Parts: sequence; C-alpha cells; structure tokens
Amino acid sequence: MFSVSIAMRARRSAMAIAPRPAAVFSRGLAGPVSVAEVNQEDVYGPSTVERTDTIIEMGVAYAPGVPSPMEGAHKVEPIVIDGLVVKTGGKQNIGLGGPVQYIKLSSWDPTPITCNYTGLQFVSKKALDYAAKHKN
Repeated sequence: MFSVSIAMRARRSAMAIAPRPAAVFSRGLAGPVSVAEVNQEDVYGPSTVERTDTIIEMGVAYAPGVPSPMEGAHKVEPIVIDGLVVKTGGKQNIGLGGPVQYIKLSSWDPTPITCNYTGLQFVSKKALDYAAKHKN
C-alpha cells in the first residue's frame, strides 16, 4: 500500500510538470448580443375591462372593471423586437413582482413568445421577414 501511494504521487507530479498539448482548433465567440429591454409599465393595456366579478391573480384581488396586469397584457399586440433576445421584469417592475426574464426569440418562426410573468408577447423582426420571404 505504501508503494502505491508513492507511485501515485510521482505520476501526479509528472503530470503537473508536463506541458499540456495545444488545442487542435480554437472557437471564436460571436460577440456581444443585443438585448432589448421592455418595461411592462411602458406598455399600457386598457384602463377598464368588461368583467362583472372580482378575480384574484397572484394573491391580489382585482375589483370588477379593474384590469389585472395579465388582462392588460393580453390586450396588447405582440411587440416586434429587432434582435433575438428580450429582457423583461426586474427593478422597474417591483410593484408587479416579476423577476428578470431573458427570452430568446426565433429568427425564423413568427409565433409570438409569451413572458411567463408579465404576459407580454414578443416576436423578432427577423422571423417576420423570413416568414414574408418564404410565404407559399
């Protein structure tokens, strides 16, 4: 057992001293990604809704006629983004309770992607252009 321990130490020290082989290839990164920031409070929904009963969303009661954040967001058309990544939530939405969300959009599928917390829908301009070019 003692001799095995000495052999393992010798092997480890030899590995530490020996230079590592150079990489066969190197991969360059694509560079910085442009992230579009969207504040839900800047995208206003309706000021009233045609609801006659009180609803409870995320533990908050909304009286008849008063829209909840999700009801307001569902009335807004999908937001067209120039890039492929959108950031929602965070400190600007403290009253709404949504954490920061980074949503990756498709560059070829024009189906809007919905934020799980704010309910806003986003679609990339590239996807809309691609769909227009490849329309049957």
